[in-house]
Amino acid sequence: MEEIKNAEAEAIEKRIEKIKQERSSYIPLLNFFQKVLSAQIGSSPHITIDEDDVRADLARTKIQEGFPLLSKEQIRVDGESAHQLFLTLCQIAEKENRGLEDAIKKIRGALHDKKMHFQELVELWVKGKGSLNPELDSLHLPLLSLLLQYSVQPSLKAVASRLKDLVNEELWTRGYCPICGSFPFIAEMRGEGGERIFHCPSCSHAWKGRRLFCPFCENTEAQSLRYLYLEKESEYRIDLCDQCKRYIKTVDARKLDTPVIPGLEDIATLHLDILAEENGFHSVNSMRKLFADHTPSRQKGVKRRKP
Repeated sequence: MEEIKNAEAEAIEKRIEKIKQERSSYIPLLNFFQKVLSAQIGSSPHITIDEDDVRADLARTKIQEGFPLLSKEQIRVDGESAHQLFLTLCQIAEKENRGLEDAIKKIRGALHDKKMHFQELVELWVKGKGSLNPELDSLHLPLLSLLLQYSVQPSLKAVASRLKDLVNEELWTRGYCPICGSFPFIAEMRGEGGERIFHCPSCSHAWKGRRLFCPFCENTEAQSLRYLYLEKESEYRIDLCDQCKRYIKTVDARKLDTPVIPGLEDIATLHLDILAEENGFHSVNSMRKLFADHTPSRQKGVKRRKP
């Protein structure tokens, strides 16, 4: 486990240094995210979650019928580990971005005053529901949601690693994650044939997707699917769906000389979120608004293409 952890940390560090050389304006965000990933890796060995009772025959049926292996009610999180990670992430966010200092203090205060309970917040986040009560509306909810996401990711990743062999990718044709049901937050192109891979923002599972396909509305009509990219950043593109007006960013791993780190690629391409939004598209997973003050705009050399 220690060797795996070290290898993962080294891959992250190598990719971060490469991006810093190419896009120096992202250095503050990259430093923040590097500390987040380091904290997540450090918390992973301490996670304890009961085994998931998913039979192989039931798993095959679910995959065939287009249902994720776990319903929202079945998803389990190591509450203690996630809570400790949450507190660590609050410290990191406060130190790395002084502009978030007041928001972090309010979140800590709400927990201390029992206006919100961490375990209940986690359950609401996992189930995709709203606030516990109106008092929470005074908090920085995008920041709170992001901290919760980062806090539960190691637990959900541990669950996904145990269940991934039950996913028959040849049978799975839906746009959402076959394990937890979350929509992908970024896509990747791999191999000589340009195999398309979707990445889950919740459990970190990666699965194969169709090339000509919108994962959000499952549109497959070539006339309404296209993409944008910046001339000097051809390794990245924005896949657009004119039918549902949503988009997903895609990184072409074939054009990189370092491994793809999905969360890192998302952070380092927030300018593409701006470009997509200015063209009338939106994402269900964009962090652009949270980091708006630190996102450089890159509008020159925009190229439009059909798939």
